[in-house]
Amino acid sequence: MPHANKVLNDMQLMRHEVNYLQDFHQGKVRIAAPQQLSAFSIPRLIRLFKEAYPDIQVTLIDCSIEEVASHVQMLDADIGLGPDLLHSNDLIQTKLFRSSFGLVVRADHPLADSKVLTWQDLSEGDLITVQAPFADHIREKLTLDICTRLFRSDYQVNFLSTALGMVKEGLGITMALGYAKSWVDEQGLVMIPIHGPQIGYEFLLYKHRQRSQTPAMKSFENFLVKESKNWLLHI
Repeated sequence: MPHANKVLNDMQLMRHEVNYLQDFHQGKVRIAAPQQLSAFSIPRLIRLFKEAYPDIQVTLIDCSIEEVASHVQMLDADIGLGPDLLHSNDLIQTKLFRSSFGLVVRADHPLADSKVLTWQDLSEGDLITVQAPFADHIREKLTLDICTRLFRSDYQVNFLSTALGMVKEGLGITMALGYAKSWVDEQGLVMIPIHGPQIGYEFLLYKHRQRSQTPAMKSFENFLVKESKNWLLHI
């Protein structure tokens, strides 16, 4: 079965190369990115890119973190963006930025005026967590006693938007990566850095090792590498 999949991938790669040679100057690039990154950072990136390169068509594939690599491997996407969780011999990885978790609370929460927090400062029983892989990643970095005190099975949700909605209604507090701060601010909520330890992810650009780049792909990659430096890396 692995050999059959490789043959299919190679055939698809050849078809895509022929199409791109025929279509070389039309200017198309397809991006795969996780849902949170797609919601908070990628739309503005696409707008700025299209202002600089109006003739290049950009398609965004918003997906789960696990699907980013498969979209690039199967040539459904030209470029993938995601945390350093995706590993394959077919992929070339380029580091873009690091984003760390911060605590998100209402403006009237007792911790809202804090400049920085530690995990010990978080109160017991009202932490709303977004499920794997983010929650699992945080658990791996914390001691068992802190995890036991903070994490509750009845306060786990699938999407950050749900967690923020619950925080806004006073149902608890949550965590989000720093690149989501602008959306947290729009919700009238407050994000506070968490140290001791500072937990986060390196975010990478993924490309297929055997794909030749079109001018459109190279233009977008260069633009992304430059623009991502302006994203909020640490809160």
